[in-house]
Amino acid sequence: MRLAAFIRSHVRQIVAEWVDFASTLRPFSPSTDPATLQDSIIAMLTEIADDMEKPETPVEAFEKSRGRIDATAARPSAAWGHGVERLESGLEIKQVVAEFRALRAVVIRLFQQHEPSDEFRAADIVRFDEAVDQAVSETLAAYTMELDRLRNTLLAMLAHDLRGPLQAILFTGEVMKSKVQDRADVASLTDRIIVAAGRMRELIEDFLTFLTPTLGGEIPIERQIVDMIEVCHRIIAEVSATEYANRVHLQSAGDTHGCWDRARIEQVLSNLLRNAIEHGAEDRCVSVMVNGDANGVNVSVHNFGEPIPAHATNAIFKPLVRLGQHEPGKRDHLGLGLYIAKELVERHGGKIGVVSSVDDGTTFYFFLPRAA
Repeated sequence: MRLAAFIRSHVRQIVAEWVDFASTLRPFSPSTDPATLQDSIIAMLTEIADDMEKPETPVEAFEKSRGRIDATAARPSAAWGHGVERLESGLEIKQVVAEFRALRAVVIRLFQQHEPSDEFRAADIVRFDEAVDQAVSETLAAYTMELDRLRNTLLAMLAHDLRGPLQAILFTGEVMKSKVQDRADVASLTDRIIVAAGRMRELIEDFLTFLTPTLGGEIPIERQIVDMIEVCHRIIAEVSATEYANRVHLQSAGDTHGCWDRARIEQVLSNLLRNAIEHGAEDRCVSVMVNGDANGVNVSVHNFGEPIPAHATNAIFKPLVRLGQHEPGKRDHLGLGLYIAKELVERHGGKIGVVSSVDDGTTFYFFLPRAA
């Protein structure tokens, strides 16, 4: 009897011995009953038997030996579903691997006992190992993907819930400042509260924007008629209200109106402007240029300072990329600002980029079409 046929005809015996082992792995969730466990492994063994009987090219055998996953599959495999179920049951990843090690051992031991002289044994066991390795890869991929999703959901909930107490801190600082204008020492302390809380709010908003796509959603865009010059004035005033007063110069030309999400565009400009101030030379101004033409509006933010290496001009738009080490006195950040700016500009149908050199400084620029 071939191994695939043996698996089908002895599936109940295989599953019973495997469940005996799996039940020793703790912890289990209350929903993990033996019947559910058996259904999961029966479906997976059936898929393994089917896979063993399919014709296989050398390339397919090579791919399976490395646990490559078929991303074009019409529906999730039983192994994929098993990975999600085992995470929900509370098993650690090393326990999931142990389950497969036990499954492999049970099948081969029972097959050797039943067919001690089967002439096809070696070839069948090779195919069986390939199919199990494929199932392991799919199960672990599902497990880790679901774990990442749950972790990101938790982080998003945490960041979202932090906004309430943070707003209370901001409001308290503003009230305190209004009542102690004649006390320069106290007013200075309230300014620190307001600036620090405002920076925390920016970090939270950046973090929530970053997590949105990873949770299966799209960054929402709510369009309205916006004047880019008004946006620039507001963000420059917000930035200059702290220690950056008189360091930002604004120039404009042409029609600067468009149909955009005001809050998102403010987020883009704030990230670019704060980035330019942070990394620019302290004795040089930062320039913002807005230019409207027939196709849309171009915005550039320029500073002088240490240039961006040529090899890094694409990498800096990726999440969690930070060039260089944190310097004392510089603001903390998550390495998300430029990534978020790129995502938001592209969500508007626009483009963003950077040019940088020692002589000409660094210019971040983006273009937005006037309408969707």
